[in-house]
Amino acid sequence: NAAQTGYNITAVTSSFQNHGTNVVANLGTGGWSYASSAPAPVTFSSLNAASVTSTPTIISLGEGLSMNFFISSLQIGTLTQTNLTPFTGLTISSGTKYNLTLNIVPDDQFITHAGRPAARINGTIWARHNVGVDPTVDPDAEPIDVTVHGVYYQWGRNVVVANRSSNLTTNWSNNNGPALTAWNTGSETVPIKTAADPCPTGYRVPTYSEMQDLVANTRQSNRGPFVSGTGRFDSAKEFISLRNANVSLTLPTQGYFSATGGTTPPYVSTNITARGGGTRYWTSTVTQATYRIGHLLFNSSTVVIEPMSGNRSNPVQSFPIRCVGI
Repeated sequence: NAAQTGYNITAVTSSFQNHGTNVVANLGTGGWSYASSAPAPVTFSSLNAASVTSTPTIISLGEGLSMNFFISSLQIGTLTQTNLTPFTGLTISSGTKYNLTLNIVPDDQFITHAGRPAARINGTIWARHNVGVDPTVDPDAEPIDVTVHGVYYQWGRNVVVANRSSNLTTNWSNNNGPALTAWNTGSETVPIKTAADPCPTGYRVPTYSEMQDLVANTRQSNRGPFVSGTGRFDSAKEFISLRNANVSLTLPTQGYFSATGGTTPPYVSTNITARGGGTRYWTSTVTQATYRIGHLLFNSSTVVIEPMSGNRSNPVQSFPIRCVGI
């Protein structure tokens, strides 16, 4: 029963282990023993539903022996798990019919973390609001409006350079050259938040790997028209958990502030770019000294997580931020 996931069961291969396939009976004593054993396949004749039921499975099991229920492959929605043993040490009595129910309970859930609404997706806790958004606002409200849009930051700085409805930047550095560890003095696998990290207490800027994991463990859906314009606050990309269709993150299509200039500073900030039609979100990861910063970008038809091209002007650009829990 996978009803709690919101997805259908599309394939199952399973069996009971220690089933006796040949039994030797001692006619003198009335005793018996196994001559051989093999898995007893459990057959599901009807699939593609939230709950599926197998046809009855006849099992031969000696007195005092136990068996396991083994799932070699289980597909729910688009995810497949293999080599699962949900029940061990099962015993049966001769001539008795049993009903065995396996309820699939997804670990992906909406939770509260550090006093803020959050969502756990594949083990990572994600804030449900961008930095700068009032956490009491419904992040998934329909229609989407400016209240769910966050503020903008240059990479590696803890200074707001544009508010949610701004078309121009302020407090902007035209020579932003932060350390490559400005937002993470740890590693990609064990990140350490810094004082320059703009995320609230209990959260930090996600790493490149964490952003990749979010994209890989969700399906993405468009909300709103995805039409660009300085006053277009009505679009977002929804990242829906592959383990629980009821859990998702709504990332507003905020656009971003790019920069113009040559190969060296100073640079000039552009007006807001692509608001309503596309956006970019920062990660804390830099892969090279030329500021190849990992970032998420999406528009109506594309979702990509990749390093930026090697350019000294990259960290002066200004993007929104979606934080992960610590």
